Amino acid sequence: METSNTVAARLLERYAAGQRDFQGWDLSGANLRGAYLAGVDLRGANLRDAILTGANLMGANLSGANLDEANLRAVRFSDADLIRARLGGADLRKANFARADLTQADLQGADLREAILLEASLRDALLEGANRRAAYVRGARMSGADLNVAGLAQANLEGAQLSGASLVDANLEQADLSWSDLSRADLTGANLRRADLAKADLRKAEMEGADLSDARLTGADLTGANLRGADLSDARLRRTNLRGAGLEGVNIEVAADLSGVQLGGEEQPELGAG
Repeated sequence: METSNTVAARLLERYAAGQRDFQGWDLSGANLRGAYLAGVDLRGANLRDAILTGANLMGANLSGANLDEANLRAVRFSDADLIRARLGGADLRKANFARADLTQADLQGADLREAILLEASLRDALLEGANRRAAYVRGARMSGADLNVAGLAQANLEGAQLSGASLVDANLEQADLSWSDLSRADLTGANLRRADLAKADLRKAEMEGADLSDARLTGADLTGANLRGADLSDARLRRTNLRGAGLEGVNIEVAADLSGVQLGGEEQPELGAG
């Protein structure tokens, strides 16, 4: 029976000879560190526990592949197809997923610290418990994604598409969510302390009990959002639209900036510190 490294060597040899189709191959535990496999077809392949640190998988097809617990640090996945791929518990630190398609991918418990997800698609993906501290996620499409309990502190999510996403108890402290679409997103109990939500679309978002202390909500649209019991102390709410929002039990200290905030049918100027 071939060892994992023997299989890996055979794959590299055939790839060098021009073969690209390796669908369904069993590469579990294989060492493919630094391998150049751009455009490879690994649909349905088993790469569990494999080592691919620094590998180049640009434009690769990994749909349905099993990459659970794999070492994928600094791997280049740009433009790759990872639809329904399994990446649970994988080490994805500094991995580059620019424009990659991770629709319905399972990234639960994955380590995505400093990963690049620029314009990646994570629609309906599972990211519960994932750690994406300081990840670069600008313009990512994550509508309907499950990000419950996810670690997203300091992540760059500027312009991200997160409508309908589940972010219950997620850690988004100091995250950049400016211009992002969080309409109908569930942010119940989320930590948004010092987060940048300027110009964000938060219409009908569930934010009950969320920590928005010292958050920047300048120009954000919170029409119909549920903010019951949320902490908005020291938040910057200048020109924020809160029409129809549930505000029972909200903590808004005098230090909060409420100038120009819209609470009802009329704009309420200079209600807080200017």
